[in-house]
Amino acid sequence: MATTDGIGSSQAGTETTLAEPAAIRRVEFEVDPSASVMLVEARSTVGPIEFATAELSGVGEVAVDEHGGVHFDDAPQAVFQVRVESLTSGNALYDAEMRRRLDARRYPTITVRLLSAHAVGRRWMLETEVSVHRSSRVMRCTADVEAVGADLIRVSGSHVVDMRDFSISVPSVLMLRIYPDVTVRCRVDAVRRS
Repeated sequence: MATTDGIGSSQAGTETTLAEPAAIRRVEFEVDPSASVMLVEARSTVGPIEFATAELSGVGEVAVDEHGGVHFDDAPQAVFQVRVESLTSGNALYDAEMRRRLDARRYPTITVRLLSAHAVGRRWMLETEVSVHRSSRVMRCTADVEAVGADLIRVSGSHVVDMRDFSISVPSVLMLRIYPDVTVRCRVDAVRRS
């Protein structure tokens, strides 16, 4: 005689059970500097200037289920740093002036600490604490966050920053004057720690 399990399946001698939710655990990731980059796009009286670095470092911790699915909405943690000296434009004069304004000897790193992440459609709203020069500010930006398999997380996004918010005076050398609002673009690849 056929039995019905209450879900609509009716086969002799079988029962259908609902799948148990996947177990979730926290996993550490670290920035892969060979695949990560930060660009700072500035406007100036002589045209656009772009500073770039691939010297990013940092670690993060996210929730991962037993099937390799990443759960970004489960209190992810991350912090990454950039050495100020590593930001270069290819023009020694511009680079020296930017390092002087950022006081790279006293404040050698830019630090970004993730405070929270919330889904906004297919993108994520990231709340971060950014420390540059002698100031720290809470900033919110949207980003694309993608799990590439179980061993790689890719985060990419951009945000317009006013240098004056970090007590940085506007760089100027001779006829060159850089405007205070700069666009910061990042792509960070983080690989699972073994």
